[in-house]
Amino acid sequence: MFGSKERTATGIHIVDNTLCIVQIVGVEEVTELHALVQHALSGPIEPGRLDGAGGTEELIQVLRQLQQDRGLSFENPVMALPQDAFYLKSRPLVVAGEKANREHLLWETKQVLAGDPDAYSIDFALTRHCGFVVAAHRRVLDLYLDVCTQSGIKNPDFDIPPFALYNAMEVADLLAAEKVALALDIEPLRACAILVRGGEMAGVASCSWDEGAEMSARVSDLEERLGVLLEEGDEAERPQRMWIAGTAAIESQWSLELAEKLGMSGALMDPFRGIDISPLDSVDASLLSSRSKFAISAGLAFRGLFL
Repeated sequence: MFGSKERTATGIHIVDNTLCIVQIVGVEEVTELHALVQHALSGPIEPGRLDGAGGTEELIQVLRQLQQDRGLSFENPVMALPQDAFYLKSRPLVVAGEKANREHLLWETKQVLAGDPDAYSIDFALTRHCGFVVAAHRRVLDLYLDVCTQSGIKNPDFDIPPFALYNAMEVADLLAAEKVALALDIEPLRACAILVRGGEMAGVASCSWDEGAEMSARVSDLEERLGVLLEEGDEAERPQRMWIAGTAAIESQWSLELAEKLGMSGALMDPFRGIDISPLDSVDASLLSSRSKFAISAGLAFRGLFL
């Protein structure tokens, strides 16, 4: 798969004021987990204030320190963009041919983006079910690139949490056994979900809540969004289980209550299923008890490994 030469990749995800990092190494047919990092930040990283006032000076210092103290190389780095930094939408494919579909999706996207379309970096992912449009704010991309440059991280790539969640599922071989799969990434104030049919993404959903929102309201809100997601497409088959990841995944309201409301079972996702975890030191290995928190970081690292 990788040939005889080792390749290292690093996934970087900032979630719930916490920096989560996964570093993996691939050689021949083996993927090894070499580092897990969970570092609390004193304040939020605000995409609109990446000027030192939004927490970025602290982030830069932490990333530099991790290279020095932990020996993290940050080779082939992939960083998750925050939810506020991108627009994601799934659209039906209405024309024939990949090029024509991309042109049509670009035209559709420019009609709904706020402000100048040139202020966004626009890309597409086409499956046999639909087309996904991702429009990321160029200003935020430039600012994140500057953070990486100041941190000594070279040639970073960027991805979004829903796609990283799919990567984690694919590498953990959670798609092969089920024709239809549902996965969630749950944070205290946000959630994203992906629906996979026949091994390909078929839909996405997301929602966010105010800090004062009751848990029952959050569960009901997400249940409604997932109900719409599960009805997308012509295929009536529903998943029997939902895989749950994220910083709030272990809360029973999601794995039990929400799953019951949707008529399926819930299970925590293990993004390191099938990965050799023996290279981890004891400190990093202690984080494996909450490995579902690292699903997005793992998915980012897998992208860096296979690019």
